[in-house]
Amino acid sequence: MLGPAVELANARLAGQGVERLPAGLSPHSLRGTFAMIHAELGTPPKRLSRHMTHRTTAMTFDVYAGAEDIPEAEVERLRALVEGQPWARSGSEATETVGFDARAPKSERDSSAL
Repeated sequence: MLGPAVELANARLAGQGVERLPAGLSPHSLRGTFAMIHAELGTPPKRLSRHMTHRTTAMTFDVYAGAEDIPEAEVERLRALVEGQPWARSGSEATETVGFDARAPKSERDSSAL
């Protein structure tokens, strides 16, 4: 189910000269990414545990909190992305910002940036 979407995204990314999505992307890896990002951004433990359908906050944070040692600048980029704000591309020569207002009607978004 996810494979065709990843292939389409990678084709678009290649056409834009942007790095492809990582190999092995799966619903389970996306779930872990979601939890790790929200743990790093300070989502309240009970809320994150409910999103993850874990019985206890200890389970959630034993598995996901501190799983990655993310530099503070990267945490701020993730925060902007999660909040739907423009964010800067990574890399030493990155000057362009990307993103869109997730609250805007789909017809108003520039689908070429996705």
